[in-house]
Amino acid sequence: SFGEARNSSNASVSGRALTYLQYNIDDGGGIGTDRYENILSWISSQHVDMVGFCELNGWQDDPSMSERASAMGFQHSHLYEAPSGYNLGIVSKFPLTVIEATSNGFERGVLHVRIEPETWGMWDVFVVHLNAHNATLRVAEASRLNEMITKTRKDLGNENTIVLVTGDFNTLSSYDRVIYDHENLLSFLLNRSESHLRDKLTVQGQIAYESFDTVLNGSNLVDPCAAEDFNVCGATEPTSVAVDQAASDSDLVPEMRLDYILFDRNGLNSYVPVCNTIRDVDVVNLSD
Repeated sequence: SFGEARNSSNASVSGRALTYLQYNIDDGGGIGTDRYENILSWISSQHVDMVGFCELNGWQDDPSMSERASAMGFQHSHLYEAPSGYNLGIVSKFPLTVIEATSNGFERGVLHVRIEPETWGMWDVFVVHLNAHNATLRVAEASRLNEMITKTRKDLGNENTIVLVTGDFNTLSSYDRVIYDHENLLSFLLNRSESHLRDKLTVQGQIAYESFDTVLNGSNLVDPCAAEDFNVCGATEPTSVAVDQAASDSDLVPEMRLDYILFDRNGLNSYVPVCNTIRDVDVVNLSD
């Protein structure tokens, strides 16, 4: 959520916070199953202003994205049908304009929309799904994302916008390093018999933080969760749904944070971002 700052000149007249939910629903949420219906029902119960989605696999088929959005209580939406099949999307209570939707330079893709929600000004939202398999290639994708954000700010000139970068980064945060050291995550990754998680999260025998730092610092963003204790803000996986790279022993996978909502540092004069990971009994069985 993004509450108004005390010195904000463009704070919401209503005084309420602007709310955003980011959700990777794992393989389209299991269309045709109870899991899919439960995901839509749970989202509609959250009463948020916007939801960014990763892995809307299969959502290009009937019913339409607008019909699915309406079922969750949103009037505006967009689905990016990515060549990889790992579609990205967003639903919103406010009108939105699609600026760019691309997989050029990305294994999966980026959806960039602009939203001007009532009295909250202009927001440029980048819903991203970074490389899921190779930490080195992910750094190149992070640099490509920075280029897109830089161009957005340059094109707007003197117009102020709040940049929000959200999604499945498939990378670990250096802010959480002390937690991963404590739970011996590196040893877990290096000693696995299969290489999927190792290739995804390490480079040359060390945990790979570079792609996260590249986006955070290169685009002048802040991680609201970094201001909180990791155990309060929370890991994003594993859940009761098996992590695909470790399905055989998902109960042994250490807690990790791979999904993020990053906020524009320039927006801190106007808004106070508060971020949390929802891992209650209602969602633990909905996605990985």
